[in-house]
Amino acid sequence: MKNLIAASLVLAALGAGHPAPADDPQVIKIGIVDSLIRDLSPGKQKLLETEFPDLVKEFTGFNSMVSQGGDPFTGGMKLAAGDWHLGVFQGVEFAWAQSKEPKLRPLTIAVARQKSIQALLVAGKDSGFTGFADLKGKDIHVLSAREHCRLFADKGAGGDAREFFGKVLPTNNTEEALDNILRGKVHASVVDNAAMESYDELQPGRFKRLKALAKSEAFPAAVIAYSEGALSQPLLDKFRDGMLRANQTDKGRDAMASFRIAAFEVVPKDYARQLADIVKAYPPPAK
Repeated sequence: MKNLIAASLVLAALGAGHPAPADDPQVIKIGIVDSLIRDLSPGKQKLLETEFPDLVKEFTGFNSMVSQGGDPFTGGMKLAAGDWHLGVFQGVEFAWAQSKEPKLRPLTIAVARQKSIQALLVAGKDSGFTGFADLKGKDIHVLSAREHCRLFADKGAGGDAREFFGKVLPTNNTEEALDNILRGKVHASVVDNAAMESYDELQPGRFKRLKALAKSEAFPAAVIAYSEGALSQPLLDKFRDGMLRANQTDKGRDAMASFRIAAFEVVPKDYARQLADIVKAYPPPAK
């Protein structure tokens, strides 16, 4: 759900050459990687353990339980080993996990208002800054729970952003990250296109005083994934189809909105290409 989302995918059908799946579980264990819950309060994290299973039950009919925590590589191993039946990942992290565990497959994607995700380096329109190079030694905000923002900051810095900028101040508050540019508390912020669109709606006058100095590559959407052969095709189909309907009721929309998810959607036909492209642009970190 929210930075969960942020997460659900187009599944690859099980072909004739695949081994028969194990008996389907009575309770589906759904794992969520750390980056998706990093900015949630302890209360919100606790709520996730009940709210997401309630959503799954209402729209798919399946009982489920949520397991929180772990980096994407640990999550990928848990999926492959059957400790998780489904896993929720940010798109770039799923690309990393799949590069280590080739049997991982997307089932459905989780999208926010912006289907294309890009990180942005933003500064004041009259600042005179033109890009990352001008900000060496300067203080910036980075949206801490959005992996694409951290990765873009590091890439623009040519390494560890903390060694390039004066101070890298993490924040979960997108309005604060942009307001503080105009207040002179930071020289720039790394946010994303969803944050900028929301700020434009809330503060149109202030928005006009900002400019994007640089944009990242497009990042894949968050995803709900499975390990090929671990669950039956009928179960996968029913789960996917149910989650695709989750935005059709007020209750479903409200539950997803609290985690910044607008809808679960069918995995795009070019999703595999998106994953391959993002791994080239942002290789998996050394363990």
